[in-house]
Amino acid sequence: MSFLKVFSLKMKELLISPALLAAMVALPVLMGLAAGAANLRNQSPQVRLSVTDLDQTPVSRDLVDALKRQGWDILEVGEEDILRLVDGKAVEGALVIERGFAQRHDSLISSGLTYTPAEGTLSTNMVLDTVSSSVIPLKSRSVFLKQAVDLYRKARVPLPADFEKQYDQRIQSQMLEDISQDFEFVGEYREPTVLTYVVNDYSMEVLFLGVFSLLGSMILSSPAMRRRLAASAFGLRYDYTAALLALFVCGLAQIFLYMGSMRALMAAPVSARELFILAVFLLMSLAFSQVLALLDESVRLYIGLIVLLLMSVAGGCFIQLPQQLIRAYGQYIPQGWTLAALRAYPVPHPVFPIGVSLAALFILYHVHAWKVSRPLVQ
Repeated sequence: MSFLKVFSLKMKELLISPALLAAMVALPVLMGLAAGAANLRNQSPQVRLSVTDLDQTPVSRDLVDALKRQGWDILEVGEEDILRLVDGKAVEGALVIERGFAQRHDSLISSGLTYTPAEGTLSTNMVLDTVSSSVIPLKSRSVFLKQAVDLYRKARVPLPADFEKQYDQRIQSQMLEDISQDFEFVGEYREPTVLTYVVNDYSMEVLFLGVFSLLGSMILSSPAMRRRLAASAFGLRYDYTAALLALFVCGLAQIFLYMGSMRALMAAPVSARELFILAVFLLMSLAFSQVLALLDESVRLYIGLIVLLLMSVAGGCFIQLPQQLIRAYGQYIPQGWTLAALRAYPVPHPVFPIGVSLAALFILYHVHAWKVSRPLVQ
């Protein structure tokens, strides 16, 4: 039997099931569209913030207008809508301007503001900092204006009728010059206690390719078939090589479907560099699956999925690992090397994982051949 014949049989074995074929085609497309939609939202400069103005004064209105000048999507809502928007992650956070905000506006100690961040968003700290930077100029104006008025009163000098107008004009003229204000924050800064999730664009595809390599190797690595093929001169070698090649071709097709659907939704070109990195990961996954193929069929799937899950967590498929951890150990895990390379972190050259994978596949072929031949010798 020729190699091409064995290869065509392996491809038919993978594609003969309509359900399996639909999963191999539909899942990468759906995951790519989901990743593309998430990327579009993350890349959008539009930040949504709900504002509830309970004070309803010109001072509170000035704060809302200052936030709108940031270019954000400001939703002015009532108290009854805050919980729904925050829990549904429809906004980055909810700002409540409390009653009496204007009365406390000339004090830097009491803010009169309440900010509730939404979980799962990466912008909440940035929103909180921007809200603070929008409040400080308004409050500082009131504080400085109050101090100036007090100085006039202590000096028993009549206050000019257009004093506030002159004050604002002087401030505006000073802003045109190279001036700055130094603020000293008193107290401990507290980060919002919310959960955030940072994953790579290809985290889902890396996880899917790992599962595909494991399950595909189980489907195409029938011990009974290999024993029969071992009786011919090159049967076992053809079976081993054809199975790997069939899985690699189908895996490449899934990478194209995932990347194509994601990039099409983002209206961005396909990256040849990213295709190459994912192809290297596919090769590493196939080599790892052949290690698991040495296990007994009754425990192969169970152990394989557990090990794959642990490697995915350690490699950063679910949480973004700091570059220090990647360089310490993450780069030596297939998932970690792949995601780090996609982020352009300093990792071993692709020649290293390719060489290790090919060497492992070569050694594992002889291990599989020895394992298949053992019952025949006995």
